[in-house]
Amino acid sequence: MKKNILLLFLMISLYCFPQEKILLYPNGALEENFASKTESDENPKFIVNVNETRMYYYPVNKNANAKNPAILILPGGGYGGLAIEYEGALVAKYLNSIGVSAFVLYYRMPFHHSEVPLKDAKTAMEMIRSNAKKWSVDAKKVGVIGFSAGGHLASTLATHSDKKNRPDFVALIYPVISFQSEFNPGGTRNNLLGENPSKEQINYFSNELHISKKTPPTFLVHAIDDKVVEVEHSKAFADALQQKGIKHKLILYSKGGHGFGMKNQRLDADFWYVSFKKWLEDMKIIHLPTLNKKGYSLVWKEDFKENKLDETVWSNEPAKPGRVNHELQRYTDGENMEVKNGILTITAHNENNEYTSARLITRDKKTFTYGIMEIKAKLPKGVGTWPAIWMLGNNIKQVGWPACGELDIMEHVGKHPNFIHTSIHNSSGHGSTPYTDIIEINDPFDTWHIYGMEWTKDYITFFVDRKVVYHYDPANKNEKNWPFNLPAYFILNIAIGGDWGGPKVDDSIFPVRMDIDWIKVYQKNQIK
Repeated sequence: MKKNILLLFLMISLYCFPQEKILLYPNGALEENFASKTESDENPKFIVNVNETRMYYYPVNKNANAKNPAILILPGGGYGGLAIEYEGALVAKYLNSIGVSAFVLYYRMPFHHSEVPLKDAKTAMEMIRSNAKKWSVDAKKVGVIGFSAGGHLASTLATHSDKKNRPDFVALIYPVISFQSEFNPGGTRNNLLGENPSKEQINYFSNELHISKKTPPTFLVHAIDDKVVEVEHSKAFADALQQKGIKHKLILYSKGGHGFGMKNQRLDADFWYVSFKKWLEDMKIIHLPTLNKKGYSLVWKEDFKENKLDETVWSNEPAKPGRVNHELQRYTDGENMEVKNGILTITAHNENNEYTSARLITRDKKTFTYGIMEIKAKLPKGVGTWPAIWMLGNNIKQVGWPACGELDIMEHVGKHPNFIHTSIHNSSGHGSTPYTDIIEINDPFDTWHIYGMEWTKDYITFFVDRKVVYHYDPANKNEKNWPFNLPAYFILNIAIGGDWGGPKVDDSIFPVRMDIDWIKVYQKNQIK
């Protein structure tokens, strides 16, 4: 299990194609913003005074016959610059990892010529559609995502465009929406319209006033504690969408502030992109690949039908509190587990100010090299819980961790109730920097879900309910990034608190339980 997790989806960028620079106006733009300042990128994360309007294209693949959904990315910066890393390149790389081609637009700053950014966004949208075949894009699935002022531009594009340059779907992340004074639009309005805009200008760029039946489906995210762009912006847009019957989803986080983008703040707002992936799937914009068992045969099934633990396969692993990860529980020698009616149950208790739980392992008894591993389970519910279904290299006593390799088929923390984490730890990425991704699911507590992994000599893929969550396939395998050619054993446990499950534990939830219905292992016919 992780000592501490950061959501390093940046690792996913190892597997995306290099970006391609595309000029929007190779012969110069017809509409000028009369910028006198030169473009500056002294800060690699923020660029000001864009003079050369361009997109950077991040393709999913180079297959000419492919038709991938695409998203135009509009970084924020108050119409005074562009936050090109956390609201640009990293967003594109994540989108690539879920099968979406991405285009990061370096749009020009208005310098009070308000038509310029919208012209750039419309041109980019039209260019993507007209080159759909060349760029392997599905012309009917071209969306836009905007952050902060980029969210204002995205919502303007959604409400002030015709069919050829209107996006098919929209994502607005802590967006500026309204230029009405009661929304405190501040510098964003001033940079676009000047300090004394007319009422007509203010109304034109207050996008909550322009929603119609043609406005695309919209995904919105905002933090309630945002002091830069008030949450009322997103609420106003969502309310207007609701009135017009437009499909939308508004997610509000209690903490997150402004400008979080793809940063990791260890706050709930960090998970916005996971919810966005689920929304894209629910809207049938993306289709997550599913597990294919062709060529595999069942080689082991643990169904707990004997109503007792098979000690030829399983061992309890007692441990004192704090042995790893500053966890609070004591693992007992069998007192916190039970096999009954074909179900293995691990129960965590809080009695006499002591947390107890169970950790079951198959080390030196039942190990596997390669295969499809599936586990049907229900998870414990409550803040402070940290259940896991995972595997470690059986050579851990000889080489130690992380050299032995760790495969986290399922990890869950109670403070993030609907998110399932899958991760790989090895000598090239471990502890706080694993190879990892997340999926959002409904009700992991009272509904059975299947958590699994396909492990081959070439790649490892994690899935939940047979939908792919994360694919690991380093191009140049070595002993640091691929210790996965040796046997590994299963571990089932509930931790309490610790570096990731904590710091808070809700003592009112106990006892809590994890139920395991069955474990199945499939292997290809030639594998013994």
